[in-house]
Amino acid sequence: MGPEIHYTNTLYRHPSFPNGAPCKRYWVAPGIMVGGSILDAKDGEFLASHGITHVFSVETEHDDVGKVGAMKDAMRVPFPDTGGEIPEAVVRAAATFFQKVVTEGGKVYVHCQQGGSRSPAIAYAMLRSVGSSKEEVLSSIRHARRDNWGEHQFHQTYLASIERALCS
Repeated sequence: MGPEIHYTNTLYRHPSFPNGAPCKRYWVAPGIMVGGSILDAKDGEFLASHGITHVFSVETEHDDVGKVGAMKDAMRVPFPDTGGEIPEAVVRAAATFFQKVVTEGGKVYVHCQQGGSRSPAIAYAMLRSVGSSKEEVLSSIRHARRDNWGEHQFHQTYLASIERALCS
């Protein structure tokens, strides 16, 4: 699938990280890389050099205008990282988008601002939408994010809302 990629998310501002936060991009499945904001056009080129052909953003904080270059497609369906339910429309958009990526033989970069809650949840939705089992997907995400993916309340709420949306 490829190595984990470490970088500094300079778009993330927090008193603990005045110069940007440490961030990771990681493959949760052969066709899905998860992480935080795309920093600029050069960063978009970097992602493309790792085989990324599509981008799906759920980030509310920044958009990807001018950052994705020659990638085939990019979609932004933002929702806030508040721990509330993921809107069904977001889950359905992610599922439809991923089915297109699979059909085209592409690879998608799914991102939020930091890559810790929203983007792995959306990667979960994408993989579940193409028939992967809940256990298989959770195992893949846990393995990829082995140092920081506890199923805290945000994750539990996100996953439950995804399951409801996919079953309706």
